[in-house]
Amino acid sequence: YDPLVRDLVTAIDLADPQASAVHLEMTGQELLEVFERHNVGTLPVVETPDSRRLVGIVEQRDLLRALHHRAPQR
Repeated sequence: YDPLVRDLVTAIDLADPQASAVHLEMTGQELLEVFERHNVGTLPVVETPDSRRLVGIVEQRDLLRALHHRAPQR
C-alpha cells in the first residue's frame, strides 16, 4: 500500500467490464452455478439480464447460509 498512489487509482482502473453479473430473478441454484463456474466469492447483482445497472452484491457465503437455513432438518 502506497498512500501517494491512492488518489491516482480509481474504481474504473480496477473494474472488470467482462466480470459476470447475476440478476434479481435468478434462483439460488442458478447463483450457485455461476459461483462455481467463475470460482468467485462475490458477484454484482443487476436489475435484468441485459442491464448493467448495479443494484447490489451477493456473496457466496450468504447464499449458502440462506440455503442451509431453508433446508429441511433430518
